[in-house]
Amino acid sequence: VPSLSRSYFALNPWSPCCLPNCIASAKTTDDLDDLEIELIDRYGLIPEFAKNLFLVTHVKLLASSFGVLRIEMSHDTARIHFGKSPNIDTTKILELILEQPETYKLDGSEKLTIYTETENIEERIDTIVSLLNDLQLKQAA
Repeated sequence: VPSLSRSYFALNPWSPCCLPNCIASAKTTDDLDDLEIELIDRYGLIPEFAKNLFLVTHVKLLASSFGVLRIEMSHDTARIHFGKSPNIDTTKILELILEQPETYKLDGSEKLTIYTETENIEERIDTIVSLLNDLQLKQAA
């Protein structure tokens, strides 16, 4: 009966046992990008599940820098839960709500709901990353 030995999991970076630990060690998006490049250089193309894990972790790291506590997404809705003092431009959130009330809704002071249709994980992640970049505080000149 064929089976996978312990050495497979110890030597294969794409195994479900190793990859999450490697990715969790990245503290910044630059660290994550460096890790992805290193793994590709060393082991070749990234499997689909690993690409998704890298994408989700990239969003998690980006979101945490904005003071986002949690993101929930489905094919038609996204919810962003902000902390008490998020590092975002709150006037831009208000502008979005006023300009597109059918798309954006503020639930309380800490949760933004976005109604948008997405087909796959890449579209969902692009939606969140684009929104976070739009809400980013601009540095003083």
